[in-house]
Amino acid sequence: MLQSVRNLSQLLRPAVLDDLGLVPAMQSYISGFGERTAIHVTLDAPDAGVRVPPPIELTIYRILQEALTNVARHASAKHVHIALGMSESEVRLEITDDGCGFDAEAFLRNPPLGHGIGVLGMRERLATYGGQFVIQSRPGAGTAVRLSVPLDRPIDEPEESYGEDSRVVG
Repeated sequence: MLQSVRNLSQLLRPAVLDDLGLVPAMQSYISGFGERTAIHVTLDAPDAGVRVPPPIELTIYRILQEALTNVARHASAKHVHIALGMSESEVRLEITDDGCGFDAEAFLRNPPLGHGIGVLGMRERLATYGGQFVIQSRPGAGTAVRLSVPLDRPIDEPEESYGEDSRVVG
């Protein structure tokens, strides 16, 4: 039981995230994900030494986990491409897969019972920091999750809602 708690703790907030930053944490998670699922994942990211505020690193990391979990559970994808971009003013993340896709607009309008909580969680995490969130998908065409988080605003001022900054493109 203690080992299970340790494993869960590592998945939620790995030490590499705190010690080395977002890029090494992403690389480590992606490597394990590929081994567990046999889905080929590529990552384009800046130098591993580039850091952003720790709460934003954790937010991006958790969204990556949720998005890849959704790929493994629902997409029937063989390949995933992840692109991380950082500038002085924002962090951008794009996760695309070659899976079966879905009607994203209909899904978010009326999520099937027991589904949609992960996407809602991603949107809410981003809203805390004024981030933008887009899902683009249609049946047979794979899925793209795109997000950006501004770095030029105080972190202790969460957004009230995520309504206008979050959207779905079918």
